[in-house]
Amino acid sequence: MLFWLMLIACLEPFGTDRHDLEGFRIAGVRVSAADSGVALEPVLVVDGQLWSDEAVDLRWFAVDSGDGAADLDATQTAAAAGSPAVVTDTDWVVLVATSPSGEERRAVVELPQDREAMLAIDQIRIDQVDASIEGLGELVPTLEDRQQWTSNRADHIPASGIARFIASANTFSTEPQARWMTVHGAGHYLELDRSQADWFAAELEIDDEDLLGHTPLAEGWVTGLTVLVDGAGGSDWRAFEVFVGSELPTNGGRVRQRFLPMEPAPATSGLVQGTLELDDTSPTGLRLTGATPVGLADLSTDDPYGTAALPCGSEAPFEPDWLASARCTRADVADALVVVELP
Repeated sequence: MLFWLMLIACLEPFGTDRHDLEGFRIAGVRVSAADSGVALEPVLVVDGQLWSDEAVDLRWFAVDSGDGAADLDATQTAAAAGSPAVVTDTDWVVLVATSPSGEERRAVVELPQDREAMLAIDQIRIDQVDASIEGLGELVPTLEDRQQWTSNRADHIPASGIARFIASANTFSTEPQARWMTVHGAGHYLELDRSQADWFAAELEIDDEDLLGHTPLAEGWVTGLTVLVDGAGGSDWRAFEVFVGSELPTNGGRVRQRFLPMEPAPATSGLVQGTLELDDTSPTGLRLTGATPVGLADLSTDDPYGTAALPCGSEAPFEPDWLASARCTRADVADALVVVELP
């Protein structure tokens, strides 16, 4: 399993709430099966974003146990480097991540013993509950209160509304535990059970059990992250966007639950080809221009998705999460003609 305190200074600053994605941080590690071992793919926060313009140095060290990671000599030869990385013949690894500015963070990962049945998140469902912050009164709602709320699927959440995030996974054995986070700590989480959390689209002022006041979030996209662990070495993560406001924008599409602005906006699902451009106002740090629906017959046979030629090359449609996992920097993909797949 992933050790949440990470044993080392993985959070910046130490006082940062565990729900807040700030500074430079290893937020989680995806553990999945690989032909020759176990594949490891982190999710990183760099300068408070799930992307970086410069490469983060990632080195994975095989260790005998989770003890002594703080004293690990990071000058020794690493078992693997980069993201995703594949390791073999070990039950424990230490990830040493160094930011472009030289900050170092470390995480300890225990690998699952059963490598035929890896934990994997299917989706994060976003519901809106039948309650609002204005109707809560002067007390923070109790767990028992919130268990009585009902919810329905939603494509956006109004300011001062309450969302319910639900993680579903291909659980094989033990019930996994979800941890919920947002970039810059936007909004407020109250966990409901091991796989669900209620998220308030406002900043709450709380004193013990008293709800002193709230400030609604401004209209716009909020990036969330859940990391799921099963206590047996299984771990996966999923980033997602939720829109806070009165109406869902139509100027883009979702790629594995990440919102990617597109010009022109796509009218259908399926494959869309366009040029990636940097966009600091986008929740994914990118936008797709010249977006055009395409079919497989329209694509090159050598590099159909335009991703094999990238410095962080792949043979699959482009995903914004490649930036979150430090597989790619924004510089790697700027001005690239790629194909994305919309659900």
